[in-house]
Amino acid sequence: MNDLEKQVLRFIGENTDSPDVFDSTGIVHIRDSINHGTQQFCMATGGYKRRYFLPLRENCQFYRISSTDDHFGYIVNAWDRNRHVRLSQTDLIRISHENPWWMKDTGYPDQYMHIGYDYIGVYRKPSASGIVLELDCVMIPKPYTTDTDPVKMRDAFEQAVVQFAVSEFFASRGDANRAGEWFKKALDTTGLKALHPDSKEQKYQFGGFQRNARPNQVP
Repeated sequence: MNDLEKQVLRFIGENTDSPDVFDSTGIVHIRDSINHGTQQFCMATGGYKRRYFLPLRENCQFYRISSTDDHFGYIVNAWDRNRHVRLSQTDLIRISHENPWWMKDTGYPDQYMHIGYDYIGVYRKPSASGIVLELDCVMIPKPYTTDTDPVKMRDAFEQAVVQFAVSEFFASRGDANRAGEWFKKALDTTGLKALHPDSKEQKYQFGGFQRNARPNQVP
C-alpha cells in the first residue's frame, strides 16, 4: 500500500494499519481509481509531456506514435527541424473538403492530423526521406499495478488524484452528494474548475415579482 492509497483510506474512514475491506485484494479498486484520476488529469491539463522525434519517409503519410512507458495522448506542437517551421493542425474532414486529392500530393509537409488512437498523418506526403519532425506530445501514464511501482507527480496533482479516488469510492456506494463534493475539490485543486466556471445568476423582474434564474432557463 503506497502513500496515495493510504490517504484515500483515511478520507473514507478506513483503518490504514489493519484495513477491514481494502486488504491486498480489495485495494485494487482504490488503485484503479487513482490510476483513472492520474490519467484523466494528465490528459485534461496537458501536464505530462514528452518530446518525440519522428523521421519521415518518402511517400509515407501515416505514422504510429509508440512508447514503452506511457500512452500517446495528443500533439501540442509540431516542428520541422529541417526547415525550422511549425506545422499547423488539421483533420480528415477539413482537409478532404479543401482538397479531395490530398493523399496524392507530395512535397514538404506543413500540416498534421490525429488518426485514431496512436496514429498521426501529415499533409503533404514527403517527396523524400530525411525530414525529422519534433513533436511535443501530451502523454498518458500507464497504470501502476503494485505497491513498489514508482508514482511521482506534483503535490497538487497528488492531492487531486486522492480526491478523485475518494469521489469514485462514494459514487460506487451510491452517495452522489459526497461524490460530487469530492469531485469538485479535485477540479478546484487542479484548476480545471476555472476552465468551466459556473454561470452567474441573473435576475428577472416582472412587475412586483422578482425571481432568480440561470441564463439558460426561461424566466
